Amino acid sequence: MIDPLVNDFRFDAVLAACKAARRDVLIGAHLALGLARHILVVGMVLRDQAKSTTHHRHGGTRYDAWAARLAAAPAPYDPAAIIAAIRYYTVALQDLLTEHGVQAHLDNGPLLTLLDAVDQHTLDATGHGIQGIK
Repeated sequence: MIDPLVNDFRFDAVLAACKAARRDVLIGAHLALGLARHILVVGMVLRDQAKSTTHHRHGGTRYDAWAARLAAAPAPYDPAAIIAAIRYYTVALQDLLTEHGVQAHLDNGPLLTLLDAVDQHTLDATGHGIQGIK
């Protein structure tokens, strides 16, 4: 059940990175902001599985902390910040899954390689790059 959610996250992360590389900030920011939503959906599914129910009358669980954690992500409103946000959200998703012992397909290598390439592309195109934001 978690793997399709992880795949959706990665698909949008790749699209956001491609948009950032092309300096399409409008779509890149939209997609990057959606990554937080993907993580929250994973958190809701994990909570449902842990509680064996989809009906929750009260909050205050350990899962609520994930909403606050995601608020610390870089605001993705320029190409460099879009890439930084994708990196942040990728680590957050991996941490959430690891914290709950979920054995999803967690090979972030291809995504991180793409993000490195976007960093390098931006460096080559502008001369000052976005390497410092990871």
